[in-house]
Amino acid sequence: MTERKGHRLPKTGGHPALEEFLLSNMRRGTTRLHMPGHKGREIFVKTGHGRLFDHLAEVDITEIPGADDLFNPAPDGPIGAMMEWYAALYQVKKSYLMVNGASGGILAAVLAVCGRGDKLIVARNCHKAVTNAMALGQIRPVYVYPDVMDEYGICGPVRAEQIEAAIRENSDARAVLITSPNYYGVLSDIRAIADVCHRYGKLLIVDQAHGAHLAFFDEVEGTCRSAERGGADLIINSIHKTLAGLGQTAVLNVQGKTSYGPCESGVDLLALEDRLQQVQTSSPSYILLASLDANGEILENNRGELIYEWGKDIRRFYEEVKELHGVQVIPAEPWMDATKINLTVTDPPLDGAELARRLREDYGIQVELATHRMVMCLTGLGTRWGDLAKLLQALYRITESHREEEMLQQAETAGVVPGADAEAWIRPHEVCAIPEEKEWVALSCAAGRTAAASVTPYPPGVPAVCPGEVYTEEDIMHIAGLVEEGGIVMGVAENGKVLVGKESAK
Repeated sequence: MTERKGHRLPKTGGHPALEEFLLSNMRRGTTRLHMPGHKGREIFVKTGHGRLFDHLAEVDITEIPGADDLFNPAPDGPIGAMMEWYAALYQVKKSYLMVNGASGGILAAVLAVCGRGDKLIVARNCHKAVTNAMALGQIRPVYVYPDVMDEYGICGPVRAEQIEAAIRENSDARAVLITSPNYYGVLSDIRAIADVCHRYGKLLIVDQAHGAHLAFFDEVEGTCRSAERGGADLIINSIHKTLAGLGQTAVLNVQGKTSYGPCESGVDLLALEDRLQQVQTSSPSYILLASLDANGEILENNRGELIYEWGKDIRRFYEEVKELHGVQVIPAEPWMDATKINLTVTDPPLDGAELARRLREDYGIQVELATHRMVMCLTGLGTRWGDLAKLLQALYRITESHREEEMLQQAETAGVVPGADAEAWIRPHEVCAIPEEKEWVALSCAAGRTAAASVTPYPPGVPAVCPGEVYTEEDIMHIAGLVEEGGIVMGVAENGKVLVGKESAK
């Protein structure tokens, strides 16, 4: 067996630990109210794609003759044809397939549009991929702060007036980037924001990682909530989050003014394709590409039925959950993507962490997110009414027993992310250039220092502190609280240190 410097590779029952966990999790038959959106093999078998998953090792190939090439697709090759297929499905000019998630698409889009020293107007509740892109390209952020919805503790929509004000104050900004829907499903008015951007000659990039399905809901339900329908220029969709692609599959859609070469107030496709090659692996997985192909065919042949049933089941759930006591659901308002079911706990000592634990351990339901005050259940194309009915039944039983059992006050919460909802922790900071010389300091000593790397609670992946922002005492208290409560906080080392600019104390 392979060994590394005195450390034996972890094994469980004769099998590698991760392999054993994945197989054990599969055998338990857990109800998957978390990513990815396919929810397992059933949707592929039902739609005639089960054979692919019977032969995964055999179909894992490289760019052999006839397989086409992700970075140089032949017009009549399978990958070139798939790109055309996705462009038609989303009704856009171009679709680029990706196998390293929406993060790769965000990196490529930002770096293709903005050069070194350019300004990018950014909604501050952006994913860390956006701050990574700005750090890589030495791009200057101009942050716009969505209002916090105090009753839920999450960010509300980005308003067109905010974007217009930022553009007027920063007329030299190259583009605007917003996230819609955000992690919790809050939608911004893309059409209004796109109109503002285009009136001032700015490109609009939309991180629609959590809304790859919205264009198809628009089609079936006659709405206009997707970035494609709203007129954004570059839209990044995580296919794996809500549709039927395997993990890491994504699509970058392009519409509006385009050209192969410099394009004033438009998208330079040559630059975009160059950046896509730079940020993606040179050995893209054909298994992931094949799952994109399967997802495309599922949407082509079954989207009307599947989207209609998904929407109907979601509406039924929201109707039947109204009688629940102790737990409320953020309502399915027009500004919400209701496929994200956000449960807010209103009856202490039952909190979000305890609710998630009981759902998992007592009822076999794994949720997407649990914090002190909220549990988020993420549905997808593969979700069926039986999954939602099981959730309803579990919620009623848990809240009923909670009223009868005082013992819940001492319940275990290990392994679940507690604490305040991280997305709400966004506020104006002093912003400096990202430091080139860096050093590690204790988090407790970081006040007044300029962050050299983001500090990001996960999920949802929205940085509490971005590179270039100056730490405040409030930041330190917030981050330390998350760490002490057992939350996953990327950017804080095991020894409790964070990366800051060298000798940059204020």
